Amino acid sequence: MAGYERALERSLLGVNTTLEEVGDRFPMFARHPGGTWTTSRRGSWTGGFWVGLLWLRAAVTGEREHLRAASDWTESLLPRADDSTSTRAMTFWYGAALGHLLTGDARAAEVAHIGAKALAADFRPELGIIPMGTALGTGEHGLRESFVDPLAALVRLLPWSDGAHTALARAHLDEHVRLCLAADGAVSAHLRWDDATSRLRPEPRPGTWSRGQAWALLGLAEAATELDGAYLPLAHSVAEHWLRTRPHQPPPDRTDGPPAEPDTSAAAISAYALITLGRGCESGRRYRDFAMATVDALVDEHLTGSGALLHGSYRTGPDGTESVETVWGNFFLTLALAQLTGAVGPL
Repeated sequence: MAGYERALERSLLGVNTTLEEVGDRFPMFARHPGGTWTTSRRGSWTGGFWVGLLWLRAAVTGEREHLRAASDWTESLLPRADDSTSTRAMTFWYGAALGHLLTGDARAAEVAHIGAKALAADFRPELGIIPMGTALGTGEHGLRESFVDPLAALVRLLPWSDGAHTALARAHLDEHVRLCLAADGAVSAHLRWDDATSRLRPEPRPGTWSRGQAWALLGLAEAATELDGAYLPLAHSVAEHWLRTRPHQPPPDRTDGPPAEPDTSAAAISAYALITLGRGCESGRRYRDFAMATVDALVDEHLTGSGALLHGSYRTGPDGTESVETVWGNFFLTLALAQLTGAVGPL
């Protein structure tokens, strides 16, 4: 446990260092060596993870300065409420609702409610989902496509914000389960409208993209523990697929094609998902053990002394993926460490 406590201290040191570098802009990813962050003025799809890191720092340290910083950054998320994108679920769950759950901050709850209300208004009954949306460069095509990335945040944010929105969260999740989840627990990460059949179709081949599989695992783990225990067998299936197909952590970015670079951010997401799922199923001890082994590998081999989680795989531009430090990888590793040390409780 002492090792996890020291690792948590390193992760929070990384938050301090990043804050000094980025000023009032949101960090997204950093290339190493050098570690200079590529930033966003408004947060893009990753803003909630950065503000979530600031809330974690505030909750662990209890320092007023850290609470003020997290609160100020939460206010800066408000313009994102008007953006047409399902990734608002991640922005307002991790960046605002999390702050309220960790510290009781009332304004953070208000900001989260604003984001949740705007997100729920984008539900499309004819598709049964909240689509990706037109922001973030997707254009009109985004109104008829979806990704698994925001599943966990969406199934937590909407019911938490308004019980009347629970049905929307269920419908969105159920449609992704129906179309994306294979019998063996593999998941397709993307739904795209097919004009030829006039329906949504999943792509790519299920289970091939590690981060997509990790996002789906987290979504079903959250649904099983917080939304409805009926989702537990589905979460169990996806977890077993992860353990069976990715026994060594961190996993490769992709499992199809030539050997791929590892993705520590997928590993961090999966570790937190398995910790979450482990609290509510018969395989809980085995899932928690795997999560701890994953965290051990990340801390021992990929977390720098200055708190940067290296070797996350991300498509940084049209030329393909790069091995980078990612703000979401840092967030989920820090969250996992905070829970393993008992610095924060279950959320």
